[in-house]
Amino acid sequence: MKYLMRLVVFLLVFLTIIPAMSKAEEKIDLVLKFSPKESTLIASTVAVAGNPLEETKQLVPKPYGGKKTLEYWINGNPGQPIQADQNTTEFRLPPPKMEDIPEKSNPPMIVKLKLTAENAPPIEKEVEVMDEPKTKLTVNTEIVGQDLKLKYKPEDHFARLIESSSTLFVLTDPKTAQGAGKQTVEASGDHSEFKQATLKLPDSLDSLKLTGYFTGSRDCIQIRGDLCDYQKDKVVLIWATAVLDVKKPAPAPIPKPTPTPTPSPTPKQVSIDVKPNIKSDGGLTVDASIKDHKVAKGKWKVTLNGKTDEFDEDINISHPYEKEKLKVGKQPLIVEFTGEADGAAVVGKQEMEVNIPSPSPEQAQIEIQPNFTDEAKLIIDANLKDYKEAKGKWKVTLDGKTDEFDEDRNISHPYEKGKLKVGKLPLIVEFSGEADGKAVTAKQEMEIEVKPSNVTIELQHQWVQQKLKLTASLKDVKSADGEWIATIGEKTETKKNKEASFSQEIDTQQLKQPQEIAIHYQGKTLNDTVEGKYEGRLFLLEVSHLINKNGDLEVNAKLPSELISKLNEPTGNMGWKLTLNQLVKQVKDDQGTLHVTIPKSEFSLQEKMTLTIQYNNKLDGKEMIGVGQQIIPPSNNPKEDAIKTTNPNRNENPKPGAPIIGGPLPKTATSYPVGMVYGLLLLIVSMYIFRFHKQASGKDDNP
Repeated sequence: MKYLMRLVVFLLVFLTIIPAMSKAEEKIDLVLKFSPKESTLIASTVAVAGNPLEETKQLVPKPYGGKKTLEYWINGNPGQPIQADQNTTEFRLPPPKMEDIPEKSNPPMIVKLKLTAENAPPIEKEVEVMDEPKTKLTVNTEIVGQDLKLKYKPEDHFARLIESSSTLFVLTDPKTAQGAGKQTVEASGDHSEFKQATLKLPDSLDSLKLTGYFTGSRDCIQIRGDLCDYQKDKVVLIWATAVLDVKKPAPAPIPKPTPTPTPSPTPKQVSIDVKPNIKSDGGLTVDASIKDHKVAKGKWKVTLNGKTDEFDEDINISHPYEKEKLKVGKQPLIVEFTGEADGAAVVGKQEMEVNIPSPSPEQAQIEIQPNFTDEAKLIIDANLKDYKEAKGKWKVTLDGKTDEFDEDRNISHPYEKGKLKVGKLPLIVEFSGEADGKAVTAKQEMEIEVKPSNVTIELQHQWVQQKLKLTASLKDVKSADGEWIATIGEKTETKKNKEASFSQEIDTQQLKQPQEIAIHYQGKTLNDTVEGKYEGRLFLLEVSHLINKNGDLEVNAKLPSELISKLNEPTGNMGWKLTLNQLVKQVKDDQGTLHVTIPKSEFSLQEKMTLTIQYNNKLDGKEMIGVGQQIIPPSNNPKEDAIKTTNPNRNENPKPGAPIIGGPLPKTATSYPVGMVYGLLLLIVSMYIFRFHKQASGKDDNP
């Protein structure tokens, strides 16, 4: 019994909840539709099912709230608010004037709606209303008695999707322009087929002017080509007109009695073989023949997409169509024959569908001219060859990166050279569009070699605590990011940095022999890729100094002997630079040696002095850099020191100054050579006198 009660309770709950869950929640929405009959926009309150599976286009009008007011804005311009009672479901906006019908497409008209109602929250909606350009209204007429039978349809690309329409037909007297009758015809459904209407013709006029004004709408929005899709909150207005002359047929003459003709035999039905052929130039040829007959003569009718061509011909026909007169897509084709075949009356008819493809584009050629500018840019210039005018989409792909843009027959596309890789890069240039009225495509490929720009490397040196600091820098470059490779002698150092310079300290012991220097740089500046090379020789100079008897400072320097021997003849561009504290002297010499006398008025022995010598030249295309330095300590008795260092007769060695960093002290830097020469001459003379006296005394002793 307990389980039975539980089952009853479960069933009651199930039967209560399930209907409530299946009942879709309903809400009120505001939609905007176009009424072709009234030629105006109508805003309606409709009930929308909350179930998303419901068809959103099947909307049911339903009142909303109590008294209400509809405000609307067209392209931001407010209209006159519309007041309504609680039972109103439709609000009619003012209709457009006939002269406002567009001759071409207007930009979309944005209609903003706001419905305010008692006892209900406001509803706001924004709808896009688009005008199609005024198109042609095709009208076929036939007069039957006093009735003017009409068949009409608009030449809209998506006429089959027009939901409803209203067409006003007006008859006027062409002589007086006075009205002779009018009628409004409404239609719905597919408008790609002819709709029908009937007008009464006035008895008093034989010639009339017929004008048709077609107004319609559809919710289908063209996406591209033949694609059209329904989109909520969008309305498309269709306008079409037609003007044609109508003439009543002359009254038929009273027929004279004629003898009853002998009935003609019933024509025989024949089969027609139809072969449509798409030509290479995009045109169409319809070939047809009567099957199972040898000879025929009669009238042929070929109807393509509703347009009929008639001509007299024999058993075979070949009817051409130019591609400009063809529509892309599936087109109905009807071929008919009436006449005689093999001596008998025959008729035949064959219907089929022809699929007209889109025309194949022509293959064009592209001329490409890559140019590197002085501003470190790569410009890709390209144009369509053998065409005067063009418009379409260009694609430029360099090293796998594609840029797309719309342009005419010429393009000029820039790249910053500094953002490109160095080396050979693949380049592809493509075009797709129209040129000289024809659809064309083109593609051209090539390789572009991106080379770094040459940059000059300058080398400077500076003495830092008995060491030589070399600094290589990029000339006229403030900022760079790359790699330095410096080889001095047999030692190579590699360094990556984001600077335009590179420094390295060298122990002077390494420079006892001339060292070859090779510096290479490759990297990027702000907008370019650059590369630089430097080659040279670095060596120590043999430097000495002394204070002469006048108290002046004499400085001597020379190149290593192995380098002097290579200077076969003066080059004329040697340069010596001497620096003594703040004193700087520039000296040119072509002998590979330096001798400079600095007056005592230009220095002071009572303070420490730094003597620096630099030599610059070129040999075998490489820069030669010679360096040397001596530290001259201060002297407490400069006069006595000056005498010591300048007296050639003293046995003491002249004071050479501080230890020579630039090399050993040469003998020519002291006063001993002069004394040695005098002593040697005196010794030779003394020995000659001594020998002469000895020989003379020997002769006197002999008997």
